[in-house]
Amino acid sequence: MTETRTVAGSAEGGTARMTTIGAMLKKSREQKRMSVTEVSRVTRIPVTTLDALEADRFDDLPGEVFVRGFLKSYAQAVGLAPSEVLARYTSSRNVTVVTPLPALVLPVATVVPTGALVTASAPVALRRVTSCTAPVPETVTL
Repeated sequence: MTETRTVAGSAEGGTARMTTIGAMLKKSREQKRMSVTEVSRVTRIPVTTLDALEADRFDDLPGEVFVRGFLKSYAQAVGLAPSEVLARYTSSRNVTVVTPLPALVLPVATVVPTGALVTASAPVALRRVTSCTAPVPETVTL
């Protein structure tokens, strides 16, 4: 059974049928007269994973990186362009690429016996904060 989606407002003024990625892979496999077991042997992808790919059950698979690798291998095995299959997968999943923020770097701080906080970025002048019996230096160089 080939799964299709109806897309409203196509160029013909009516509706267009778009084959899913799984259906496209399955159709190409069948046209090459390959069984799922043969594809599994060639790609070294488990049969259960190939079944999930053909059924478009991508969420049942381990992770995004693995799904992309499986799709690429499957596409090559059945004679499809891997870049086209991956592009269709990306557009169908609305995958958002998240760029991590740079790490927040805080200056290293040191607590001196008087209770004052001194940063290690430059010489710092210290003032007497409270009554203290120990002498406090006027400047500290690190």
